[in-house]
Amino acid sequence: MKIETPNIPKPGIYFDIPFAEYQTWEALNSSSLDRRSGHHTAARMRRELRKESSAFDLGRMAHTAILEPDKFPLEYGVMIETNGRLKVAKEEKAALIALGKQPCSQIDWAVVCKMRDSVARSDLATSLLRDCRREVSIAWVDPGTAIMCKARLDGIDIDRNRIVDLKTSLDACPESFAKSMLNYGYHRQAWWYCRGWTILSNQPRPDYVWVVVEKLSPFGVAVYSPLPHVMEVGGAEAVGALREFRDRDEAVGAYGEEMHTIGLPAWKIKQIEAGQQEHTGSALTVSGERVEGY
Repeated sequence: MKIETPNIPKPGIYFDIPFAEYQTWEALNSSSLDRRSGHHTAARMRRELRKESSAFDLGRMAHTAILEPDKFPLEYGVMIETNGRLKVAKEEKAALIALGKQPCSQIDWAVVCKMRDSVARSDLATSLLRDCRREVSIAWVDPGTAIMCKARLDGIDIDRNRIVDLKTSLDACPESFAKSMLNYGYHRQAWWYCRGWTILSNQPRPDYVWVVVEKLSPFGVAVYSPLPHVMEVGGAEAVGALREFRDRDEAVGAYGEEMHTIGLPAWKIKQIEAGQQEHTGSALTVSGERVEGY
């Protein structure tokens, strides 16, 4: 049996870590704060930290195109139009994967290129990103809870002590982005990034800026900086979540000491209710055979 060895990073600032390697780091990231409800054993936390949705894939693709344009054509490849021919599509996908590229549709490629070009046309956005070290990975131990933490900074202007965070959105207007900030925990993420950088760099808390680009035409670009109360609320929520993780992992662990009852999974109950298994007297009938002792 293969035993998985945790990949726990050493605290520090890493400028050349590939995103795939960063994902394997066994440490808490800001996104995990939004999944703090329920039971969180170490193994479950590891599984959750590696999940990616299709929406995040498009965002990752946009990040590469905008922040690391030289890598974009090396890491992504456009699927040819197959006119519904599944065999041809599978062969094309396999060929791109064999080249080490992530297959993407022609539509996604075109959209990401327009997003990239729109950011490039924004004087303010380009000036903020110009002197940044990009895709910087950091790992630190939270002083209050001793939990290993990590973050992936889109851009850090070291001389100006400023973090630049690239976001994609359906609507970049102030009202819409403020809602997204709250819904997706961007305020917690901002505090998290600043906290990690401050601990590792021994500098004052950095300035924080969001560069937001729309995913739909006209692919507008907006730039925002959080007001002080945004960081205060984000910090309070993040600290509370960290303490919750710490408290659940201490002593008896995440599940408590009380005895719990347990039943069949919901999908099995639905099978029984649908008649795939039926009660007959005091026995359970499965595939025509009576199982006694039920």
